[in-house]
Amino acid sequence: MYIKIHNKNFDLTKPFKEYLLDKFKAIEKYQRNILSFRVDLSRDQHHKKGEIYNIDLTVSLPNKQTIRLSEKHADARAAVDILQDKLSRQLLKTKSTMRYRPPKGTAGFARSRVTWSPCPTKPWRSRVGVHSDPSGGHRRR
Repeated sequence: MYIKIHNKNFDLTKPFKEYLLDKFKAIEKYQRNILSFRVDLSRDQHHKKGEIYNIDLTVSLPNKQTIRLSEKHADARAAVDILQDKLSRQLLKTKSTMRYRPPKGTAGFARSRVTWSPCPTKPWRSRVGVHSDPSGGHRRR
C-alpha cells in the first residue's frame, strides 16, 4: 500500500513520517485491497487556542467506495492515533457490508425458487412454489 503524504504549514520531520507510516501500515490487516491512501497534514495558528493540527484522510476502496476522515487536535500524534481508530472501525464496517452480489438478471438463477422439502402443516403441498390443490388440480403460485 502506497501512502501519499501532503503537508501545508507543517514541518514534516523524518520521525513523524515514520510514525505515520507505521500507524497506517497496520490498517492493511483490515482491508487488503486499498486502491489509494492520502494523508493531508496542516497546521492552523489561532490567536487564542494556539497551534491546532488538522489531519485529513482519503481512502479509496474497490466498487467506487471512498472513506474520508478528519481530525483536529492540539497534538499531531494524538490526532493520528484517533484517526487510526476511526479508520479501523470504518474499514471493519465496510468489510462486513461488502458481499458478492450477482449481476442483474442472474439473481433468479442463483437461488432456486422451488424447494423439494415437504410442508408439515399442509400434507398435500409437496413443494414450495408449485403445489397441488386438495381437489387434485395443480396450480402455480
